[in-house]
Amino acid sequence: TVNGVLAITTTTLPGGSVEAAYSATVAATGGLTPYTWKVASGSLPNGLSISASGNISGTPTATGTSSFTIQVTDNETPTVTASASLSITIAAEGCTNNAVLKGNYAFVNSGWSSSTAAISVAGSFLADGNGKISGGFLDVADQGSSSVPQSGTFTGTYCVESNNLATINLTY
Repeated sequence: TVNGVLAITTTTLPGGSVEAAYSATVAATGGLTPYTWKVASGSLPNGLSISASGNISGTPTATGTSSFTIQVTDNETPTVTASASLSITIAAEGCTNNAVLKGNYAFVNSGWSSSTAAISVAGSFLADGNGKISGGFLDVADQGSSSVPQSGTFTGTYCVESNNLATINLTY
């Protein structure tokens, strides 16, 4: 019986949040089932483990991205193994969708300053998909200020919750 070449078909894993239950299952094709799974190198995020059946689960305890290599072994004689490199990003509590904000963005905001004068702010920034903002630049025009328009750089953080609403904190 030819069972095909054993190969891991999972190419990405979903992110998670600190103190929120996590569960994802890795998959393979070929070889002879049942498969046995393990982390061959690197490590899963703190609080997560992988079962022999390929379910990664637990409750993450710290933020960050963990890169690791998983290995699957089939049930043939002799056994055949396959491996793949994967990663899981754990965000701050409630920030389950940070990956949707990744890349270059531009923004404009208009309103009123405390002196009841019109103010406009325009800028751009780079979001990394993990809750960090870098490479930010902005211009400020405040009609209540006698100074020329101001500009500068900034960094920051963000949190995109499960409803896709984001909170962004900028450090100018």
